[in-house]
Amino acid sequence: ESLQALRAVADKESDWGWVVYSQYSPTLDGVIRLRPLTIRNLLLASGAMLLVALLLVPSLRGPLLVTLSVLSIDLGVFGFLALWGCNIDSISSIAILMAVGFGVDLSAHITHGFLSARGSGPDRSIRAMETYGAAVLQGGLSTLLCLPALMMELDHYIVQVFIKGVFL
Repeated sequence: ESLQALRAVADKESDWGWVVYSQYSPTLDGVIRLRPLTIRNLLLASGAMLLVALLLVPSLRGPLLVTLSVLSIDLGVFGFLALWGCNIDSISSIAILMAVGFGVDLSAHITHGFLSARGSGPDRSIRAMETYGAAVLQGGLSTLLCLPALMMELDHYIVQVFIKGVFL
């Protein structure tokens, strides 16, 4: 806020040609821009995922449900990271974007399996889990298996945020 206030004063007195700069300006500029950039990137990723799902999933309802599922996951990750005291910074942005990837992986595969199966709703659910459930589970477990190695360095912020993001 201080940097923005000083820049507003410098802009108001533009006849002097003042420039507000300190050694921390690049870092502060990144922090100022990171929240809107993270939200924009999440929306762009969700939109791109919706377009790809519309091309690959054989119905209109499936891609919409996948997109809503991913947005719900993202909202939950944002909320829990905030509840756990994580700020939106470059580290938490990476954890949030990874959650998008996990959400897309799970939602798209299971939805595709459900929509391409035949039978009643419960039969289709069982068939989707039989077809894609193991692969999705293995993808999640392979990520979780990395956590014990990271837990040896719990005093580092990046490790804490990554574990929290994967846990969600």
